[in-house]
Amino acid sequence: MTCGLIRFSIFVVLLSLTACQVHVDVAPQPPAVVQSSPYPDLITESETGSVATFHASWKWDGDHYMASWDNGATAFMHVEQFNDQQVSFQRYHNENPQVPGGATNLRANYVGVVHGHHIDGTVTWTWYGPFGPTRQDQGTWSADW
Repeated sequence: MTCGLIRFSIFVVLLSLTACQVHVDVAPQPPAVVQSSPYPDLITESETGSVATFHASWKWDGDHYMASWDNGATAFMHVEQFNDQQVSFQRYHNENPQVPGGATNLRANYVGVVHGHHIDGTVTWTWYGPFGPTRQDQGTWSADW
């Protein structure tokens, strides 16, 4: 009889263990690491064409650079290429003519060579009319960050 009682006791213990809910405390996870931008937050730029030299600040907003020049112009600078050797940007002006610097008919292509935290390159400005490009100018540009 004692053997049967031991078996019954083991059965009851096992049955009660399977009926129990097991609670495991999980340590809280650290917050996800926020990835920093692969691009500089601020670029200071200078460009010279056939007419004048202008200076600008380009501020990274997470999607593109928002640039503003010392002549009041503003534009979006789309990054096409940016690595430790070469850069390429497309300049698009605001589509809203009510916004200062909203010269909607100007586009520009900036290409350059990277030297540490400095860029030297060429820029091509293209002005558009209602039927396509109407005028083009080329110049040089440089930038630091």
